[in-house]
Amino acid sequence: MTTTRPHWIIIPGAGGVGLTWTAIAEELDATITPIPFADSVTEIAEGIAAKLSEHDGPHYIIGASSGAMVALELARFVRVDGCLFTASGFGIEVSDRLLRWLADDPPGIHTKIAKIGLADDGANRDKLDAVVADYDACGAELHVSQLSAIARYRPDSDVLRPFSFVLWGDHDRSIPFEAHRVLAMECGGALVPLENCGHLVHVDRPDAVVAWARRLEAVTTR
Repeated sequence: MTTTRPHWIIIPGAGGVGLTWTAIAEELDATITPIPFADSVTEIAEGIAAKLSEHDGPHYIIGASSGAMVALELARFVRVDGCLFTASGFGIEVSDRLLRWLADDPPGIHTKIAKIGLADDGANRDKLDAVVADYDACGAELHVSQLSAIARYRPDSDVLRPFSFVLWGDHDRSIPFEAHRVLAMECGGALVPLENCGHLVHVDRPDAVVAWARRLEAVTTR
C-alpha cells in the first residue's frame, strides 16, 4: 500500500535513545531512529537505510546535534526531500577529554549534561528529569560509541544536500552559532534563531520544532 503522506524520520543526538522526542514524533507521525553502535557514520547511515520501508510520499529527516551528521550521510543513500537540523554544525568536534569523561561515567554526569543542554539550567524539573531519563536509557557505552563515530566524521562539501532549516538556540553552549550558519549554507537552506532555547531545542521549544517541520513540508512540496 502506498501513500503520499510525508514520511518523517527523527535521529536524536548522541547520548539519547529518543524518549524526549516522543511527543514530537506523535505530532509528525515520525519514526524515531537512535544512533546505534557502529564504527563510522557511514556504517550507521547504511544500516538505517537498509531498514527503511518503501514510501512514495516526501521523505524528511530531523537530525539533532550528532543526529544531523547521520542525516547528512543518510541522504547519500536514500531519497530525502528536506531536513530539519537542530543544534548542529557541518561536522562536530569531539574532544578526547569529553570521551574519557563519558566513559568514566561518574555519578551525576547525566544531570550535569542535561543542565548544560537546557536554556534554564534545569530549573524546570520536569524537563530536566525527562532528559536525564533519556541519557540513562542510552548509557555510557553507547554514548561513547556514538560520539566516537561522530568525531571521525567529516562531511563532504562537494555533495548535493537536501534543502534544510537549521534551528539555533540562542542559549546553546555546545555548538557555536557559526557552526550552525555553515551547516545552513552547505545545505542551501536557512538558519532559524530561537530565543530562550538551549542545545536541547526539542525539549526547550518542541512547538518550534513542529512548526518548522510543517514549514519545511510546505516549502518543499510546492
